[in-house]
Amino acid sequence: MSQHTPAPSRSPSRIAIVGMGCRLPGDTDSPAALWRLLADGRDAVGEPPAERAALWAADPTTTAPPESAPPVHGGYLRDVSGFDADFFGVSGREADILDPQHRLLLEVAWEALEHAGMPPDRLGSTATGVFAGLSYNDYMNRLDRHPRELEGSALANGHCVATGRISYLLGLHGPSVALDTACSSSLVAVHLAAQALRAGECDLALAGGVTLMFEPRITRSFDRMGMLSHTGHCHAFDAAADGFVRGEGCGIVVLKRLTDAMRDGDRILAVLRGSAVNQDGHSDGLAAPSATAQRALYEEALGRAGVDPGDVGMVEAHGTGTPVGDPVEFASLAQVYGTGRDRCALASVKTNLGHLEPAAGVTGLIKAVLCLGRGLIPPNLHFTRWNPAIDADGTRLFIPRELTPWPVRTGPRLAAVSSFGFSGTNAHVVLEQPPAPATRPAPRPRPATRAVPQVFLVPAGSPAALPSAARRMADWLEGDGADTPLRDIAHTLALRRAAGRGRLGVTTASRTELIGALRAFATGRAHPAVVTGAVGAEVSRRPVWVFSGQGSQWPGMGRRLLASEPAFAEALTEADALIAAESGFSVLDIVRSGAAVTGCDRVQPVLFALQTALAATWRAHGVRPAGVIGHSMGEVAAAVVAGALSLADGAKVICRRSALLTRVAGNGAMATVGLGADEVQAELDTGGAAAAVTVAVMAAPGSTVVAGDTAHVERLVAGWRARSVPAALIAVDVASHSPQVDPLLADLRTALADLTPRRPDVPFYTTVLDDPHTAPAFDADYWCANLRHPVRFSAAIAAAAADRHLVYVEISPHPVITHPVQRGLAGLVEDPVVLPTLRRDEDERATFRTHLAALHCAGVPVDWSVLYADAALADVPPITFDRTRHWAGAPPSAPSADPPGAAPA
Repeated sequence: MSQHTPAPSRSPSRIAIVGMGCRLPGDTDSPAALWRLLADGRDAVGEPPAERAALWAADPTTTAPPESAPPVHGGYLRDVSGFDADFFGVSGREADILDPQHRLLLEVAWEALEHAGMPPDRLGSTATGVFAGLSYNDYMNRLDRHPRELEGSALANGHCVATGRISYLLGLHGPSVALDTACSSSLVAVHLAAQALRAGECDLALAGGVTLMFEPRITRSFDRMGMLSHTGHCHAFDAAADGFVRGEGCGIVVLKRLTDAMRDGDRILAVLRGSAVNQDGHSDGLAAPSATAQRALYEEALGRAGVDPGDVGMVEAHGTGTPVGDPVEFASLAQVYGTGRDRCALASVKTNLGHLEPAAGVTGLIKAVLCLGRGLIPPNLHFTRWNPAIDADGTRLFIPRELTPWPVRTGPRLAAVSSFGFSGTNAHVVLEQPPAPATRPAPRPRPATRAVPQVFLVPAGSPAALPSAARRMADWLEGDGADTPLRDIAHTLALRRAAGRGRLGVTTASRTELIGALRAFATGRAHPAVVTGAVGAEVSRRPVWVFSGQGSQWPGMGRRLLASEPAFAEALTEADALIAAESGFSVLDIVRSGAAVTGCDRVQPVLFALQTALAATWRAHGVRPAGVIGHSMGEVAAAVVAGALSLADGAKVICRRSALLTRVAGNGAMATVGLGADEVQAELDTGGAAAAVTVAVMAAPGSTVVAGDTAHVERLVAGWRARSVPAALIAVDVASHSPQVDPLLADLRTALADLTPRRPDVPFYTTVLDDPHTAPAFDADYWCANLRHPVRFSAAIAAAAADRHLVYVEISPHPVITHPVQRGLAGLVEDPVVLPTLRRDEDERATFRTHLAALHCAGVPVDWSVLYADAALADVPPITFDRTRHWAGAPPSAPSADPPGAAPA
């Protein structure tokens, strides 16, 4: 036996396995689920599930006389007709004729990328390769009996399209290769993907295989050749071996050059040290195995890996459980791996799942990666004693019969995986446990504070699938994820997953509340921590920011954000210096003290400062406005945020405007009434009040604000209420937007003569001019008009709606105009989203983050790295697809109790 010198630890030829996905018998839908099945020693082989039995029962061609019936025991998937066609952009008719193997490959490829922390929808235009093995055309054969469905299916269902469709839908530009070497297909795909990575043909690669069984033809052929077990189990290497049991499923691994994975900080699950593929050549028969070829294969792979076979602690064998194949494989393994200081486990996942044929190799690879990561080897099932044709004495090879610690005690853990095709093509890979992760600096100790609310974003293929997604996430949090840090969960969901078409967000600092909120939503109950939304494919929206006028102030506003949000603190500090120079008081002192703010000469500058700071906070989290609207004094902050005024000029406008208003304070009143502006104006004209009271704000259809003499306004409100018209006084003592401010305009014009306005960078919908799209001058005359003219708020909202904006955020410490915004949008846009920024007396960080989540659910990009860049990838459940039935031909009327005798195994 030749000895090999280990290669340097960071050889550029080494490949990292950074993600895995699988859909396997026993309801195994993830690598974690596979490990549970293996560690528990469960057998997933059994009778066909009800769905499959019903599909076969509906097709008379699958029946056969009992004497010709092959075994029906197998490793089955429960659901093979369901598919989320809309999510993958496949039309309903195409989905009906699309081979379920292709559908399954799409879903598992997506899940493998998410497991790697690589959102699939962000890989467009990258050099990512796709390599997949598949062998059978059962579904195409079924379509032969449905000529109408068959039309176009050749293009849709060619094996080459299985990988091509993944590349097409994700926009990938690396090699896209479908291959068939029978049972070794998926491991050959892994070998070719690694070769392509080393050659620089791609920078990332998906590799694996898929198989599903819908026709009896292949099963009958295997049975006639004596290949299938009639005891219903794969007895790998056992004296009872009588053939294999067919299985089905899909497995995909995500591969990357090790140096690139380490550079990019990817989570590395294992390292592919080396691989080899060869052919039996001239053997005892076309389908007969060759011990000579197998030995040469192992030695080639080990040589490329730089690994001494005596250091390998586990071989995941081909191990089908056939009387001929097992002894030949054992003999070749014993010649290469049979000697060494420590024992070596001989394992076969086929004893749990059956033989997945073109998907068998990658399934064994995923099992080996799981074993390497945990340092444990699960038991082989159905093993009692060695096959008499196998002489294991004198070798270090053993069959694990319980969960076994890694048998090699020194050096990094090493494993090998074999897969042999009945056409003679063999594959073998050598794996190493992942390198130790780079140590992250320990977080600096922080003073004890209240727990920080985190945002948890749960994706689904559609809104209809969100309850299932919520239930699945809650189950995981109580199971596999019970010990996973909340920040890692939030990081993974926000940054390492695709957002989905259906979106759900939960904001909480408590694992218990997170689980409770998810379960409440899953059962149709409202929960204050939950927000949801629906977003179409490739939809990205930006919100219109709406800056309210006076009235949103409250004691303690902004205090928590000042202490916890750097962007808010920086922006508020900048505004504070300018306002202090203008007005002689400190906004920071007011916010820190939590004191109540009174008097428009203080209220308006403080609100202006808070509005600019809140806008800076939104921007710091990646939210950018599509446009701005200001309501009365809110136009000043809106102009600053839009870039039309510098912050210094904005401070001048708000401070000098509000200081002048103190001259008329106490002389007027304002009130809101549930009537349209034209109705109100007609009442003022006919009632003789037009000289003392004016329409001040056109808030929304059927909602108006009036301003003027206090006594007149109070009488109007009393009269409206007597007629059951909604009306209320507003808590202000200044009648802005009325003739009462006329004496102030000349002084205001003089005070603002030195402004230096600019053209805004963000669309500005004016509430002063007749046409909201007209670009204001933002000079002294404009700000005089802003104070005197009525606020045309409803028209500005309608203009934004006409520009097809669906999302609106009120920039204020408490919402005061969200209802007018909603009323103004009614009938103009479908399903608008109107959000506040903060709410009175609520936890400001939790409220702000809840609305961040709501924006995400509405399709607004959020930069979640601001919150979660420094956390770790966690194995949270992948996206929950909205699978509906897609099947050519008439659906079965009801599941059959017993599968037909000729049903495929």
